This record gives sequence, structure tokens and C-alpha cells, in this order.
Amino acid sequence: MLVPSNATEYGPVPTVTVAVTKVETGSIFDTVPESELATQMLVPSNATPHG
Repeated sequence: MLVPSNATEYGPVPTVTVAVTKVETGSIFDTVPESELATQMLVPSNATPHG
């Protein structure tokens, strides 16, 4: 089938670094899963369950 897929990669969750607090001497950073920043889509998925 030549249609777009909504499947995501299987494996370790990618992470991004975000600034948590800014202080005078620098910034404090925290690493969070990228899925927390992902945009959700309200459409049926074509992904096949793993397992």
C-alpha cells in the first residue's frame, strides 16, 4: 500500500533537554522524554502492536 503511515519507531525513547529554572549564575536543565512534548493526533493509527 502506498499510503502515509502513523507508525512510530520502536526502541529507546528519544529525549530532549529543557530549561527548568534560570538563575543568575546559569541555568538548570532537565532531560525529559520527547513524548511529553509530542503533538497528539485524533486520527486512527496504522501502527501494528508490538509483540
